[in-house]
Amino acid sequence: MKRKMIALLLVLVTVLGMFPATAQAASSEEEALGEIDIYSDGTELDYLSINGAARTQKYTYYNYVDKEGATNEIPCYCVNPSAPVRAE
Repeated sequence: MKRKMIALLLVLVTVLGMFPATAQAASSEEEALGEIDIYSDGTELDYLSINGAARTQKYTYYNYVDKEGATNEIPCYCVNPSAPVRAE
């Protein structure tokens, strides 16, 4: 009886997995990327690179406002290191 229940459950999971899920995608590239303001206060932080050498990097962050209205400073890392960071 236990084996039949497990087999039935596996069949049910397999059948449910065949149904396509709806994609929640943005209508344009601009909407998908959105826009956030990135800030830098000039503070330099040390970090370890891949080969173990200590390097420095300027601290960059953005302000995240949660649903209660509290603002949190979230660290961010730019993907393109040659792009300038807007300092305010």
